[in-house]
Amino acid sequence: RDVPGSRAFPTPDAWRRDVSGSASLAVRGLRAFDHPGVFDVSLAAMRFDRRFADPGNPLGAVDDTHRNRRTDLALGWRVSEGLLVASLRAEAMRHRLESTTDGERSRNRGAFAGLGEVRRGGWTASGATRFDALEGFSPEVTGRMGLARILAGDRGGPTRLSGRLGAGTSFRPCWAR
Repeated sequence: RDVPGSRAFPTPDAWRRDVSGSASLAVRGLRAFDHPGVFDVSLAAMRFDRRFADPGNPLGAVDDTHRNRRTDLALGWRVSEGLLVASLRAEAMRHRLESTTDGERSRNRGAFAGLGEVRRGGWTASGATRFDALEGFSPEVTGRMGLARILAGDRGGPTRLSGRLGAGTSFRPCWAR
């Protein structure tokens, strides 16, 4: 690294081209039959391609190509009845890399989460549980609890001051593997 002629110090003939694109479609607030609550559906796709070439590199010509693809699907349901708000969400993701230097890899992830809130007199108490299943890692269950209070302003109004306390656990895999 940082050797003249390397990627950190390319020759004058070196070039890099990045091409990216993404698309998403989301439908929120779907009502199905006489089922309580509303459903949300979203689908997203992303691509990122990078090509780096340095034909005059003194250590040998370089011509690297990387192709990343990612697809996400999420389904959600939420209902509000009186003081209670409940929601469920399921997600699936597929990430694929094809690279001349890093090889071909793919990783799949799935997650499921449930959230419940109780609102009364400017107070909101909440609790959530999330299950993550990431290819190459053990499944993980995490949780979170919170308590919030509106201190000034109206609920749903344009301006308000609120305070919140929260505690929980999280899962973040090491992507270096």
